Amino acid sequence: MTLEKFHGWNIQLLEEEMIAIERSGDVEDSENIIFVMTKNNCDRVLQFFELFTLSAHPDLTKLLDKEIELQENGHSTTGMVHEIYPYKNGHMILIGMGSYNHETIKEYYTFHKRSRLTVTDVPFEEPVALRTFIDLPTIQWAMPQVEEAMDRAHRHCKKIPDPISASLNNSQKGLNT
Repeated sequence: MTLEKFHGWNIQLLEEEMIAIERSGDVEDSENIIFVMTKNNCDRVLQFFELFTLSAHPDLTKLLDKEIELQENGHSTTGMVHEIYPYKNGHMILIGMGSYNHETIKEYYTFHKRSRLTVTDVPFEEPVALRTFIDLPTIQWAMPQVEEAMDRAHRHCKKIPDPISASLNNSQKGLNT
């Protein structure tokens, strides 16, 4: 459920326990950068991104649960492939970048003002050209107002209510005699 939209950021409540803040890529509007905060741990942020590929390689799904090499804003890093699913005339790949402190995410992207991610290598035993699996290995997102957007998502996360519970074991009518 969308809670609010703010300068291109979409802030959503997911499964009544998580807040997702996402933004579409600069070129392909279906590729999102996604940050997730979970109820009772709002200061920890999980980071994901989606990467679209036209690849129909039969071994593409072998990337699932594998660590891939990346460059983010010029720095070497890794990501874990969490999901691959058919999308349009290709596939969408969901890659997790790990979890970070809420303040660290804000500072990093406020400084860089963008996220530019490039897949630099995929883990296969036999040599395989990267473009066999990922035809456009670089994606970029502008990060306008990221600090305020993260703070808004953080406030929403802190407000996620606990579920209402009821017990039928303790009657309030008194004891039967």
